[in-house]
Amino acid sequence: MRRLLLLGLLGSIVLGCGTAGVSPGSSAAVTDPAPSAAATVAPSPSTIGQSPSPSVGPSPATAGELALESVAEVVTDDLRVRTEPGTDDETTLLEPVLPRGTKLYVIDGPVGASGYRWYQVLTFDVDLSAPGDGVDEPTVEEGWVAVADTTGEPWVQAAAMDCPGTPSTVQELVALDGVTALACFGGTPLTLDARILDCQTSPELTNEDYCGLATGSAAFQPGWFDVSLAFLVPPDGAFNHDDSMLELHLDPLGTAPDPLPIGVPVRVTGQYNHPAASACTMDWYFVHDAPTVYCRTVFAVTSVVAD
Repeated sequence: MRRLLLLGLLGSIVLGCGTAGVSPGSSAAVTDPAPSAAATVAPSPSTIGQSPSPSVGPSPATAGELALESVAEVVTDDLRVRTEPGTDDETTLLEPVLPRGTKLYVIDGPVGASGYRWYQVLTFDVDLSAPGDGVDEPTVEEGWVAVADTTGEPWVQAAAMDCPGTPSTVQELVALDGVTALACFGGTPLTLDARILDCQTSPELTNEDYCGLATGSAAFQPGWFDVSLAFLVPPDGAFNHDDSMLELHLDPLGTAPDPLPIGVPVRVTGQYNHPAASACTMDWYFVHDAPTVYCRTVFAVTSVVAD
């Protein structure tokens, strides 16, 4: 998965930290979280402005509930995504609205707010934004959606995932978006042949596009999720940053030679949704120690074996 996903996931933290750009009289303060077709369905007046209730575990027996770490699908037109659960001024509208058929990955919820039940989701192939808000109007890939209107008519339902084949090359890992990686391969050990190159000792990495990525990047805890200046590339042949270079994030509790074998073929094993990612936090601009989903989408290397 490319480093471009980083800014997307980080942006949601910035957008969720306040109400910048949103006023009660603006279009971002409307009370309908749903598609325009459901605009006549108003939230319960008794719940408008209430603080969201704590997250509770979903019950498979309850209609409209979604399991965490599962795939869901939009089953209405123009579903609204927000930075926080609820329809009050504490939440910001994200654009664009999601069309029918959009696949989602469920990461938190349900939360009751403003008369609706909400889940935090990642989008597979839609970049969301809140124009004019945040830092440099970042795109985001996560937000909160209401799963049904106040009568129970569903807007989001559980869905099956059409997963690709198990990735076994650097190129196939790079081609995965983070949400597909989580939905299809999260927690599954993946093994591939590669070479390790680093910006300090590998003459192949002369382009600043390869080794200048740390500038302006967020800082993560655990620190090994930080932007890396070492990369996995195919074991032989040419490579490029767009489709055949993957940042090396090495689990310090894993197994690897010290020093790492640079420039020679190695066998690498790693996984998405590494256990350490569940407590991952980040610092970025004015945001400090903020929980982030980003680390879960990182390919975390747990073993390196020299051929």
